[in-house]
Amino acid sequence: FTTQSSSFLSTTFAAGESLTANDAVYVLTADATTTDITSNNTGVDEAAGTVARPRVAQSFNEASAYFLTTVGISIKKAGTPTDNLVVTLQADSAGAPSGTALATVSIAGANILSTYVTQVVNFAVPYTTAASTKYWIVWARSGASDSTNYYNINANSAGNYAGGAAATYDGTTWTDVAAQDNHVILYTRGYAGDVFKADASAFATASSTIGFAQSAVA
Repeated sequence: FTTQSSSFLSTTFAAGESLTANDAVYVLTADATTTDITSNNTGVDEAAGTVARPRVAQSFNEASAYFLTTVGISIKKAGTPTDNLVVTLQADSAGAPSGTALATVSIAGANILSTYVTQVVNFAVPYTTAASTKYWIVWARSGASDSTNYYNINANSAGNYAGGAAATYDGTTWTDVAAQDNHVILYTRGYAGDVFKADASAFATASSTIGFAQSAVA
């Protein structure tokens, strides 16, 4: 990936996100950070995509704003689901997920094992959260609910995370599971030296815009 500065000198960098030609860009000055909000998983199966529980979620509320690029989730499958597990970031609405995706990523059922593995996946479009604001990670499936072939989220029954808790959805109502956390790791931005679009969220991690993208990067 090549940038062009106002002096018309071209320099090559690694792109940290999708870019379009002529985007104003900057160089990240600090490595990505991770926040494991449910680090002590106890192997509790939180089913997602069944008839009784088509969706499950985990809320979080962090003191700092995040430019969320990636999430890590500990998941496994029951049976042989052939659709996708869909993971969305959603705002809070009256103590429950809003239902509107702020960021989305899908994982094919064929790529999910029958034992717990933490999968690290990138949102199609990163999202900047506000500090001290409640958000939700929501798990659902792309196909019809199925109580034989579905997905499990690795949960912590001790409920150690103070900034949020698990919740389940029965098709009508969201219900908090106060003493439980579903596994989520939050990843912010990329690595020092990567190039990102310059926007209002950039100023915490870079000193200035360095130029403009010469070409698109998917």
